[in-house]
Amino acid sequence: MPFLKNNQNRHHKIFDYHEKKLENPFYSRKKKINHFSGLKNKMFILLGFMIASSLIWFIFASSFWKIKEIAINGLDRMPNNEISQMIDQQIGGRSWLIIPQKNLLFFNEKKFLSSVRERYRFQDIQLKKQWPSKLTIDIKEKTLACIWNESDKYYLTDTEGYILSEVNPLDITDKTHPLISNESVLKINDGKIQIDASYIGSIADLYDKVAKKAAADIFIDRFIVDKDIDTVKILTTEGVRISFNTKEDFNRQIEKLLVVKKEKLKDDFKNKKYIDLRFGDKVYFQ
Repeated sequence: MPFLKNNQNRHHKIFDYHEKKLENPFYSRKKKINHFSGLKNKMFILLGFMIASSLIWFIFASSFWKIKEIAINGLDRMPNNEISQMIDQQIGGRSWLIIPQKNLLFFNEKKFLSSVRERYRFQDIQLKKQWPSKLTIDIKEKTLACIWNESDKYYLTDTEGYILSEVNPLDITDKTHPLISNESVLKINDGKIQIDASYIGSIADLYDKVAKKAAADIFIDRFIVDKDIDTVKILTTEGVRISFNTKEDFNRQIEKLLVVKKEKLKDDFKNKKYIDLRFGDKVYFQ
């Protein structure tokens, strides 16, 4: 009998169910809800919204970026206030109806420079934003050749015949550049005089030579360009019109004028209507 008992024990395994973790697969355990985690997310969202709002206010509405100072450099022949008015006009507006131009961050420099170039003919113009609230405009003016008078208006004109700007005749104090009156049928078109620009060079040359040679003997009021070809005329302060040939040597013509004035006309010079120096050695006057 002991032998049989031992054999039975050998065929039966003993299982310890206390060491096993048994779960019902049809039973779902309740998950714990972490209330702190949800609150933390809300706080992060609120903080992000506050930061974004503050940043938007700082960029768009803060006076920190407001243009408070404007510097204009390089203008000699025209007042700064004309450029200042153009800046003020743009600063008072908005881009796309919402973006304030008074904000240095959003001031549209391309629009401003385009407006200036359409209105004035500067050799160069640069705009610099100096943070946080200053605009600097550096201007290089074109070389002035003459003051051009046409249809009761006066203009500053460059060597190529382009109008630089209109000027009040009462403000003209420049004695280093000739005043030219246009009595021809060719009038200013598209911001440019229609007389050949070479006339301006000829007149400037004659102006300089008369000033040096004639000194106080000839008082120039202005130069006149009219229908006569290859001709430039001086109108003296006494009202005498003196005609020069632009194709001939000016020095020679001036010498003839001074000789006639000194030796022949003398005090009667101021009573003449015109003196014509265009025909070789001959001088005509009336």
